Amino acid sequence: MKQSLSQKQSQSLTMTPNMQQAIKLLQLPSQELVVEIQDQLDSNIMLEIDDESTLEDSTITGNELEYCESEPTGDEIKIDEGNALSLTEGYTDDGISTSEHNVTDWDKVDVSSKANKINGDVRIDINEQDHIAQNLSLHDFLIEQLELSNLSDKDKPIGLALIDYVNADGFLASSLEEVKSAVRHGLGRDVDTAVLESVLSVLQEFDPPGVFARDIGECLLKQLQSLDNEACGKAAAELCCRHYLEDIRKGDFKSISIKLREENLLLEEGLKLLKSLNPRPGAQFFDHTKTYVKPDIFVKKINGSWIVEPNYELIPRLKINAEYKKLAASTSNDSQKEVLREHLKEANWFMKSLKERSDTVLDVARAIVNMQSEFLEEGEEKMKPMILHDVAQMVGRHESTISRATHGKFMETPRGVFELKFFFDSHVQTQDGGEASSVVIRAHIKKLIAAENTRNPLSDKKLSELLSDRGFKVARRTVAKYRISLAIPSSNDRKHKTLSHTW
Repeated sequence: MKQSLSQKQSQSLTMTPNMQQAIKLLQLPSQELVVEIQDQLDSNIMLEIDDESTLEDSTITGNELEYCESEPTGDEIKIDEGNALSLTEGYTDDGISTSEHNVTDWDKVDVSSKANKINGDVRIDINEQDHIAQNLSLHDFLIEQLELSNLSDKDKPIGLALIDYVNADGFLASSLEEVKSAVRHGLGRDVDTAVLESVLSVLQEFDPPGVFARDIGECLLKQLQSLDNEACGKAAAELCCRHYLEDIRKGDFKSISIKLREENLLLEEGLKLLKSLNPRPGAQFFDHTKTYVKPDIFVKKINGSWIVEPNYELIPRLKINAEYKKLAASTSNDSQKEVLREHLKEANWFMKSLKERSDTVLDVARAIVNMQSEFLEEGEEKMKPMILHDVAQMVGRHESTISRATHGKFMETPRGVFELKFFFDSHVQTQDGGEASSVVIRAHIKKLIAAENTRNPLSDKKLSELLSDRGFKVARRTVAKYRISLAIPSSNDRKHKTLSHTW
């Protein structure tokens, strides 16, 4: 065998701590951002609260970068994973110009959770979950696991799309057809159902067990499958999940017990195990929508025009400590000067990242208001279907950036306070080949049910037909899903309630 030495040029990009910090600040909700700012104030002597200026004025001038020649100027920082190289103009350590790098967006996402990879699969220590749930939203927790999964760079955007359709309880809140439509719009390519199912099967192995289920039976079944095979009552519980959940709901335990005994299984053991499972696996996680929130953005109509402004009072305003900055320039102590310059450099970056975060959220909010002005004027029935790609095109950022900029950020409007993600709801097809937001469909369902004959309530099938008459192509199962999300009982339950009130 002949041995030889050769040189090989390769392309790679390693995120610097500053780039990671910029992305981290963008995705933080305001309440968590305030905590992060306080941590920086405690650890960096160059930073202090500025009670006189606004965040809008908190830009870094050329003079402030006098001792940070290696740092980019104010025009060079952009919190955009799709164009993250703008944070580090020049060359990487391997000597290749950053302009030559061709890196997928998923190489640039900050991952901070404690997780282990076992044969390519992500496994979070079960003892850590309570701590994680108190500090992360379900959405963020799933994204962190996605980053550590063995999915390819081609499939991870599909995984992100699926995560966007997971509701607060941990269920996949839309059909795969709706997800396929979102992926087609977002990635500009069709995705086979088989590929989508394959990605979903990987995501269904994520923690907490039962997440990404499409119904309660699948949710409980996935949790059972995560248990040891010797768990008492597992076989009986699995059989109940597959075939007898409706019988359990009706309380028909006698017939179930007979069927299980034919398999040498005991109903009591199965029911006991089922009761120990969590029918809402996502509910244990921190949900920003369930807490008191202060809006990041104010939307008002003044003289016929919609005005979108940031809430400058929400985030503490920072400035560079003038005395320490002066000392960094005048001290003759080399070690002291090095420490002070490093603190100044980090303070500049932190303030720039805050400013860019504010600008990004504001740009996204303005784009949303521009697209959803009819909703703000007239209500839910005027909501337009909108996906991350639409706003990404409008503001010139990557979809991953839009996703982080909308998560946990709130907008106060004349119609109420909404999380920015609210405007990116799923959508359905219309009869003329167009699309309609699911918010619109829910509004029509509420209106139809409100006007129904209470003695003869509208079934989901009838609601589907009436929606079709109004130009919306909505399957019966989708109608049922939207009705349930509105906490509206089935037609049979509504009829029984009417009759019981009559008697």
